[in-house]
Amino acid sequence: MNSLNIKKLKALFFCLIILFSGCSHKGLSKYHLSIHDELSIGRNEGDDNYIFGQIKGVCTDNQLNVYILDGLKKRVRKYDKNGNFKLSFGEEGQGPGQLDAPQAIAFYENKIYILDFFKLHIFSQNGEYLSSFPINFRGIDIGFNAKGQLLIMGPRKQDIVHVFENGELKYSYGELFDLPREYSQFKEAL
Repeated sequence: MNSLNIKKLKALFFCLIILFSGCSHKGLSKYHLSIHDELSIGRNEGDDNYIFGQIKGVCTDNQLNVYILDGLKKRVRKYDKNGNFKLSFGEEGQGPGQLDAPQAIAFYENKIYILDFFKLHIFSQNGEYLSSFPINFRGIDIGFNAKGQLLIMGPRKQDIVHVFENGELKYSYGELFDLPREYSQFKEAL
């Protein structure tokens, strides 16, 4: 490992020590951290609308409806803020609005965006297919920046983040890096 990576690891370790020691220090008792379930959706058996094959992503809309992307069943299911099933959309295939290998889901300005195998689909909040456009790399994740531009993360040439407007690639940034050999076992997680 080169000295720059060692310095980064040491800095990260130091920050974690400060964070954890600060959270557990008795003098800082005014801070309280608790974790609890707000909502749980899913079952092991019963109603198929609550059984998932492989959850690839989750997002919420402006009314706190929950959209769950199932990569195995190749569809999206929508639930209200209380976890009640509302509707399902998407189906397996390679045509318009059909999902081949869905990777990620996002909500922005009353639309649902689904990153699929070399393309991006756009649906209404009611599951109506609106449009799609191809991308010339395999995307991993999606999101939006403060300007409302679509960001697709995935390796393309020497960049990892790609900025789109109206289905058109505007620019890319973020250099790819070689994973040190001792961390190669974690390569699939990246």
